[in-house]
Amino acid sequence: FGCDSIVNTLLEVTPDVDIWAEGGEICAGDSVRIYADGVSEIEWEPMPGLSCYDCADPMASPTSTTTYIARTLNCKGEWINAYATVVVHDGPTVNAGEDVNLIRGDSVVLSAEGFPLVYTFEWRDEQDSIICADCTEVLVKPEQTTVYTVYATDIRGCSASDIVRVFVSDDCSNGVFQIPNMISPNGDGINDDFELRYEGITEINLLRIYNRWGEKIFETRDIDNRWDGTFRGQYLNPGVYTYYIRGICLDGEEFLKVGNVTILK
Repeated sequence: FGCDSIVNTLLEVTPDVDIWAEGGEICAGDSVRIYADGVSEIEWEPMPGLSCYDCADPMASPTSTTTYIARTLNCKGEWINAYATVVVHDGPTVNAGEDVNLIRGDSVVLSAEGFPLVYTFEWRDEQDSIICADCTEVLVKPEQTTVYTVYATDIRGCSASDIVRVFVSDDCSNGVFQIPNMISPNGDGINDDFELRYEGITEINLLRIYNRWGEKIFETRDIDNRWDGTFRGQYLNPGVYTYYIRGICLDGEEFLKVGNVTILK
């Protein structure tokens, strides 16, 4: 009959889903932020090492190289994935050596070894002050027990550290004395004099020698003034004599050492 009609059809088109992700590189023990984009709802896996599993930019702290998967549903209700790989570089190893015992006033060279591909070494003291910016060895002279730290950095920028303790003694407990127990003043150039040598104390300021009857036969306040086995210009007879040594420790305390020396012919 010439009649007509209009039919309206609404076609809804869901945009296609496209997801992408980005990883990174870190040194062992560090973290990096990874990204996923293109959609509003994301799930990450695996979970270990991630700060969140449903955010777009979690912090990743894997212990070894790991590929994380960012997942979302497309318009058909199917899972689609994007991948973000975090490459973990093992850092160097560094060894600052064994702890050191030191007498106050002395110095010691600290030495570090690193492996592999160590690029720089940096030494710091307990106040975190740099004492050497790029050296494997450093000379230190601490006044008190001190912990030193060496940092090793490889060509990738990864770093490691180690410490060494320098124990400083400031009393006479570690003082070293070389006191002869015999002399033979016969002019042969061997053990002719009573010579004192010491290390780790401040000074020796008095030396006295007595015979068996308690008579003082030698006295000096100059340790370089050696006793040659004589008394009043005459060589003494073979026998046992007593020495009396007085001095000052590194901590300022006075000390006294008494012992025997034998004259031989």
